[in-house]
Amino acid sequence: MERDGSVPPNLINLGLSSETVSGLSEEAHPFPRPNLHERLDRALARTKPHWVVLGYGMNDGIYQPFSEERFTAFQTGLIDAVEKCTQAGARIILLTPAYFDRQTATKRGSVAHETDSDFAFNKAYPHYQEEVLSRYANWALTHDFGPSVKYRVDIQTALRTWVDGERKKDGNFTYGDGIHPTALGHLIIAKAILKQLGYQNEELTAFSPNLHTSQDTPTVWSEMTKRRNLLTFSWLTEVGHKRPKTPVGKPLPEARKQADEILRVATSLIASGD
Repeated sequence: MERDGSVPPNLINLGLSSETVSGLSEEAHPFPRPNLHERLDRALARTKPHWVVLGYGMNDGIYQPFSEERFTAFQTGLIDAVEKCTQAGARIILLTPAYFDRQTATKRGSVAHETDSDFAFNKAYPHYQEEVLSRYANWALTHDFGPSVKYRVDIQTALRTWVDGERKKDGNFTYGDGIHPTALGHLIIAKAILKQLGYQNEELTAFSPNLHTSQDTPTVWSEMTKRRNLLTFSWLTEVGHKRPKTPVGKPLPEARKQADEILRVATSLIASGD
């Protein structure tokens, strides 16, 4: 990705919770998982992106033991997604599936016994990370998708390395809910992506936003989080999707106007050093 600084990037977050690229869903899920391909064509047509970040796999194994059928569905879905993005003229940053932390998930009671047969997101197969997600990640890192995939980022290893390091310092360290990382985990993901894009270690060390927010004292992080959520739900509503119980976003012109005001607040905080 070019880093000449002449044009600041416009990041559009169209990530959708619960979604798969494979079209699969476990029976115990509260609703059929949405499929990326139901909305991808509309998203590409509406946003006309120069770059697309694709990160799937955690939900695509459906928290079950490894199966060739599910693996093939994941592979086919991701290959098709890359092809659609390529045809739309976009270059791609491909992420591996994230990290499933069995220790944290077990503490939360969301890991099933390995002799069970009915696994799901809230009672996962105990060897899901090593038998399923690691295989999905290795394939994503080595498959020949073509020249439009410009960067591949192994966020799974980055997260696992971070968790292992924290757990050496505190054996009771927890990783979000075992599936979804906390803000610190997302910072690890962001740094892994930036490193792959060519940022140096000293730049990544300096990139440490204040993750502690207060309702009464705005920070750059809290304002940008507010801005992201505003635009995310606006864009998701604009493009359309099949996930129930998702907040309806404001009309895009209204959301953009409000986002500009939030950005002015954040910029003033940066200038003041808060």
